[in-house]
Amino acid sequence: MAYLCANMILFSFFSNSYLSLNIKNSDNHSLLNVLNFFEHANLHFVLSPSQNSRNSSSDQYFHQVRSNNPYVPLTTNTSFLNFTFPVSRIEKSTRIKVSFLDLLPITSSVNQVENYLLITTPDYLFIHFDGSEKLNSYRNYARRASSAKFIFFSVTGPYAIFIPRIIGDVMVQEVESILSLRHLDKVWDSLNTMDLNGAAMLTSLPTTNRENCGYSLSKFHEGDSPYICMLLIPGKKYNFTYLHLARADEWRKNCNLVDIIGYVKFRQFLLNNLTQVITNKSVKIYDCEIHRFGFVVVSNFPIVENSILGVFNPFENAIWLSLLFSCVCICLVLQFEGKGLKSRFAPIQTLRDYFLVQSILFGQSIDDQVIKKIGTKHVARPLLAIWFVACYIIMDNLYQGTIYSDLTVMHPPSIPVKFISLLMSNISIVTTTQMLMPSRDGNYIEYRSLLKDSVIPDVVKNNQDKGFVHFVKVADRKIVYVHNGNVDVSMVKNMSDSVPIWPNSSLNIIPTKKAIAIIDESEELSLLRESLNILGKRLVTKNNPHFSISLRSIVLGDQTFLSRKIYFSMQYLSQAGIKQRWSRMKEMRRTLHFVRKFGNETYSKYFVKLNSNFKESRLLISSDSDSLGPFWYLLALCAVVVAVAVVLIVLEIYVHRTLMRYYYYFSKYLKF
Repeated sequence: MAYLCANMILFSFFSNSYLSLNIKNSDNHSLLNVLNFFEHANLHFVLSPSQNSRNSSSDQYFHQVRSNNPYVPLTTNTSFLNFTFPVSRIEKSTRIKVSFLDLLPITSSVNQVENYLLITTPDYLFIHFDGSEKLNSYRNYARRASSAKFIFFSVTGPYAIFIPRIIGDVMVQEVESILSLRHLDKVWDSLNTMDLNGAAMLTSLPTTNRENCGYSLSKFHEGDSPYICMLLIPGKKYNFTYLHLARADEWRKNCNLVDIIGYVKFRQFLLNNLTQVITNKSVKIYDCEIHRFGFVVVSNFPIVENSILGVFNPFENAIWLSLLFSCVCICLVLQFEGKGLKSRFAPIQTLRDYFLVQSILFGQSIDDQVIKKIGTKHVARPLLAIWFVACYIIMDNLYQGTIYSDLTVMHPPSIPVKFISLLMSNISIVTTTQMLMPSRDGNYIEYRSLLKDSVIPDVVKNNQDKGFVHFVKVADRKIVYVHNGNVDVSMVKNMSDSVPIWPNSSLNIIPTKKAIAIIDESEELSLLRESLNILGKRLVTKNNPHFSISLRSIVLGDQTFLSRKIYFSMQYLSQAGIKQRWSRMKEMRRTLHFVRKFGNETYSKYFVKLNSNFKESRLLISSDSDSLGPFWYLLALCAVVVAVAVVLIVLEIYVHRTLMRYYYYFSKYLKF
């Protein structure tokens, strides 16, 4: 709608001013008589059917051009009553396209030119007119949305060539001769592109035309936009400004405000029916961007195992059960294969052997009397090999090394890094990327989710793979849109404080105490990720870099005489890295504005981080001392064991001395 509105504005006010260059040559020295004037071009003639006689004006200049350019390829068409004609062969060549259009007197000349430009896009359009008519009747052609250079000529009266000027007053200037298309280019550019006298180009973004557009954070202001900055450079070079589309009504009421010379619209996502619009030959694509979606998982920081149970963490339950089973089996084997023992089950002997086997397993004893008790060699050797492998490799190396690492290093929580694993998990997923689009009933324009209301429906509509469509629908059901989540800081605060959030589109709350995922376009995702990191209360983990949901957007506008110059200017800024630099500055400024809402202290901390290029650690250093907690439990356990041992030793000494005292007493008594 905005694009159509811009075209209506262009055609409603095209007659404010007009400047033309009248190139007067004699018939013998006209550019039509210059030999090989069009040698590097393809010629296309559109002749009227009523002018096929040898005396017609179109026949005169057709044979004149053809005879002076004998080796130039050309095509001809006859315009029909509906002013349309087939031109299937014209667009196939890469050479310069020069068209000659003979106007019909029975209809508006403007409509004929418009119909022709809807079919093809020539580089030069020579329009033949009746020399007896006034020049003001042809001023409309200069405002047509096309990149073609318009030249009006007449061979019916005094020979004349008029080059229209887009901006300015009516003026006629004499030029002695034009000998080449390059010379004609210079004359046309000097009239129409050197100075546009402050004319305006409509844009879809608001602008003051005074943006600073610096290359550092201090010189790139908060209101600056990388898109507007890209336009200001050709604007300053050719002396024209930009006008937001919202001010079109103001311009329509005041015709003397400025002249409109085109329209540019940014971030037009390639969704829905936009592809039908950009195939129009009157639309120019200036730039293309790829917007990648990614996701982060917000979870709690790793919690150390601050208990005695941390001793059992290195191995899974199955490994512990297998070790226990092996100890029991060895003890049973000892009962039936031991030397000097009867082949029967002895509970006391089995318990004694079990503790001995377990002590060897944990490296607390080097006594191999258990192995020596095995009588048969075919049992002793395999059992000896297997047992020492388990004892000295599994337990002495793997267990001790793992338990030291487990008790001293904090391991991050297990979270999904792939999108498919994220969908299969129990983690809630939210999205905040939004765009203006019609409401569901079509009565008004509102902000809606870009992912849920545009990307996913477009994929479901255009994809024929039923399995993939089902996968996308599952993702659509699980993802929840949070309105203004990237504008209002309440969602980030709630996530940081592990408080539930309430999306506007649903009455159900989304818990954030455990893990929660955010899937957004890269710019929005960077804003939320930086905000959560600077608050420092939750662990934010980025997704797998191969996550490949992407969306393309284009910068489009009218095909005008400035289109090519604006296009090359944008391409230069992009290839030189200046556009990317501005985008980075804009992202930093936007994050600063968002973080400011958390308070001056948080804002100052983040500002220092940006200026120092500081990268935070994902784990807090202050929490490293907590990982020593299990060691205190182990020391306490050892202290208890030592205390029990001391008590037993004391009791043993006391009992031994008591028994010895009674022994001496009874020995003396018996002697008497």
